[in-house]
Amino acid sequence: MEPWKYYLDRLGERVGRTPPNLLGREDLIAEAAHEAYQSTTNRLTAEGWDEEEAITVTRMFGQTVKHWLDTGNRDWDDLADRTREAYERWVAGEITEG
Repeated sequence: MEPWKYYLDRLGERVGRTPPNLLGREDLIAEAAHEAYQSTTNRLTAEGWDEEEAITVTRMFGQTVKHWLDTGNRDWDDLADRTREAYERWVAGEITEG
């Protein structure tokens, strides 16, 4: 499974259980993003990724979520597109830091 997809699946497991109009939902999403970061980093290193690269790519995913939250967007498909695109740009060498 692609790292961006694994990350989103971990994030979605928790966010999907959160009511869309819940007060403080953004804070819960941010917390879930951190948990997804940890889970994805652990999985990537277990699969043989260099730890620094695993941290870099998962940090990039977290920044993508943060930007998505900052824009007020709540379209999950948009977040998936942004995360996939960020990963593809990282793989292509267009992004070097998270």
